[in-house]
Amino acid sequence: MVGRGETGRVDDLVRKHTDHWGLRPDTTTAYLCGHPTMCENGQGILQRAGWQKGSMFEELYFIPGKEVAAE
Repeated sequence: MVGRGETGRVDDLVRKHTDHWGLRPDTTTAYLCGHPTMCENGQGILQRAGWQKGSMFEELYFIPGKEVAAE
């Protein structure tokens, strides 16, 4: 059986589901994990929607050839 989950760019899914589920920065904590660029893009989307750094967490996976800066 083939999975029936969502497909597409994570950026688009973040936008879709924050709107669709009515997620708000004052009541929702975001946790992004995966490729560093994907997490960076997701944070940008959420910041523009009102999320603050204290409400967003990330777990970056190391990608060979790409250095990840520590915050």
